[in-house]
Amino acid sequence: MPEIGIVTNPQAAGGRNAGRTDALRAAAGRFGVVVETRSVDDLPDVLDRFEAEGCRYYVADGGDGTLGWLLSAWDARRGRPSADASVDTPIFMPTRSGSIDFVARKLGIRTAGPDLVARLRAHLEAGRPPPTQRLRTLRLTADVAEDAPLVRLGFAAALCGIAQRFFDVLYERKPVRPAHIAEILALGALGPPVLSARRLRRVVPADWREKIEHLYAPTHGTVTLDGEPVPFSRLTSVQVGSIDIDLGGVVRAFRLAEDQTRLHAQVAGLSPWAIAGNLPNVVLGTRLWGRKVVDRTCTVLELVPTPPETVDPVVDGEVFRAARHVRAALGPTLRFAVP
Repeated sequence: MPEIGIVTNPQAAGGRNAGRTDALRAAAGRFGVVVETRSVDDLPDVLDRFEAEGCRYYVADGGDGTLGWLLSAWDARRGRPSADASVDTPIFMPTRSGSIDFVARKLGIRTAGPDLVARLRAHLEAGRPPPTQRLRTLRLTADVAEDAPLVRLGFAAALCGIAQRFFDVLYERKPVRPAHIAEILALGALGPPVLSARRLRRVVPADWREKIEHLYAPTHGTVTLDGEPVPFSRLTSVQVGSIDIDLGGVVRAFRLAEDQTRLHAQVAGLSPWAIAGNLPNVVLGTRLWGRKVVDRTCTVLELVPTPPETVDPVVDGEVFRAARHVRAALGPTLRFAVP
């Protein structure tokens, strides 16, 4: 009976995954079953098969987004256990095969892809379970414009403002690389003088101006942390995380969530100059400063944009469009294999 269930999409990464399934099967050997998917709609059937096969380890072949889809499908299947629920859960593992892989970085996973699966198999062959770590999740729910309510299990969410718009700019170039994060930070530092000096605007390339204007465009709405309203409605950045993360070795975030007992929420209503002045804090993961900043822990964050505005929340790197009401709360604590 296989103990490892692996989900992979051979069409991912722009078709660069040709032969991936065979490599994963070879790595897992008799201990694993590899299931190919074409879309996220296949995941409920994949989980049915994993359960029928008696798999104990659920492996997401990809990065943070792939893992998020698997966790969210499992969460929906199990009836969305509460943050305090004690449930019989599988042990998850990402293969560190994405662009940023902040979850794998947090876990200390250094091997990637089929080689990582082979390490997991070696533990099982030797009759010794691999080391595991526990990570606290957040559960994001949102009312979206067209579909049924979005429910997503993950670890970090950028809800609006420059934190969310950063991903719009980041994803304009494929494949995404950590160096691109540094480039966008540099673009952000250039923002205030470009936005305030007409002469400088004339010499800055038009595509740079458009990116800067997009990054700094505010959202209007209300934010509450554990029911307490944030005292400003012009929002230039809202983000929340259940663990402290490292984005490509360039940005640290959510240090107040390091002990995984509460969410770390950051809400800002700053001017462009104040945002740029906080970029060192963004890089170092230290507290944001400013008169219109709330930077603290909570268990629930709610954001309601002022109609007709909507927001495009990003959860673990996956973008979801046109949300009207967003709620982030503590999710269950899950186990992850670190072979």
